[in-house]
Amino acid sequence: MICLGLLILKYAHGEGLVCDSQSIGQVPTLKGLWEPHEDPSYRSLYDSNSCPAWGQDWDCKRDGGAPEEQIASVYRQVFKPFECDLRPWDAQKFAQCTAKKRIIMIGDSLMRQQFQSLACLTSNVSVKGEHHNWDQEEIPVARSRNYTARGIGGDFVIPRQYIGNFDLESGTRVYLRAYGRFNLSLWDDSMAEFQPFTEDDVIVVNFGAWYPRYNMHEPGDPWKAWQDDMTELINLRLSRYAAQSFWRSSTATHFGGINGTMTFDKDSCQALADSGRCPQSPLNESWYEDWMKMFLRSCGPKCAKVRLLPVFDLTQARYDAHHGNFGRGKDTWVLDCRHFCSPVVDVWNQVLFNLMLRASDDVTWGGGNLHGIYAREPPLPDFQNFMRMAAERKCLPSWWQPKDNAAIEKMAMTDQWANINSAVEKSDISEHYDGTTPMMLRMLAEAMTGKSLNG
Repeated sequence: MICLGLLILKYAHGEGLVCDSQSIGQVPTLKGLWEPHEDPSYRSLYDSNSCPAWGQDWDCKRDGGAPEEQIASVYRQVFKPFECDLRPWDAQKFAQCTAKKRIIMIGDSLMRQQFQSLACLTSNVSVKGEHHNWDQEEIPVARSRNYTARGIGGDFVIPRQYIGNFDLESGTRVYLRAYGRFNLSLWDDSMAEFQPFTEDDVIVVNFGAWYPRYNMHEPGDPWKAWQDDMTELINLRLSRYAAQSFWRSSTATHFGGINGTMTFDKDSCQALADSGRCPQSPLNESWYEDWMKMFLRSCGPKCAKVRLLPVFDLTQARYDAHHGNFGRGKDTWVLDCRHFCSPVVDVWNQVLFNLMLRASDDVTWGGGNLHGIYAREPPLPDFQNFMRMAAERKCLPSWWQPKDNAAIEKMAMTDQWANINSAVEKSDISEHYDGTTPMMLRMLAEAMTGKSLNG
């Protein structure tokens, strides 16, 4: 218990472990809870009316005609990870840390949602942009021929869905290339304008929605086709680029059934549309993220620049935040239980923002409220203050006496493991104890300090 208390100062009271690429690694898992914002009037990070006109899409709050109670229940929720802290979204900081970079977002219509969310989140630092249906050809890319999908017989042509770009004041350029399924030739043709890639380039990619593993109506074997396509994408392209790549997890769907997938007949689809609600699913399609984690771990050094952008777990619980719950698709036989309202998608970009910022930026996060060694100060005074808070909130053992303070202060300064003179990482704690200890420390720290470590 004493060792855990010492670790709290280093791990939690120093503003917690930040969800950046150095602290959570190449293939992280990001579990947590959605909780109501402390301000009852909070309704997401921005007003959708502030989004650029070219970047707007179907909007749950504006287009769904839902009552304020339902809007509030979805738009007031914020995501709080268990084992690390997400920096708050900061458009100026994002523009600064991506200055003069190119961010290329490639995937299907869910990647389009992430592109549009980023356009809204950065609207106050953007200078121009455009977004079109790809077949309108305002941006003529990869239009000279058709491309077919692996694993689907016949003449199935991959749909080229959406295309766009926007610029930030800092010189950041963001691009969207959205098409349903991966094809290496289509990839190369749509990426030709960006060659050669440099270390300043960032690629955010996901394919998955068009590869349903358990859809009884899907021809061929889409699950095997997906594995073959992703293996080809990473081995032949992403791992060979100088660019930093993020493979964004596939997201949960809530069409019904244990997996939340559309594996039922048209009558069942119609019944879902008539209900107007996307049901909770106990499992969802976790295998896409699980497979990618195993692949990247086994890939070794050649995949060092390919990271996981983990969003599956944070979407799994949000069956209430699909477009379909707000009426999209209700007049058809397919209620939209795939696409999400903006507060969920915004978190995907918040996680990306956290992973792109370097650990050295942590010292300015939170308004300069770091303590002890995290503020390059002697650690003992901060530890003593921390112990006073623990005593005031009755978080110390019942047998604790004032004389025990001297003993624990000596231990804190001299112990080989629980030493407040050095920083500690989540991986150190998990290795020394077990994987549940970081979350336990976090909960104990919040009890001792009387505040949430997310602010």
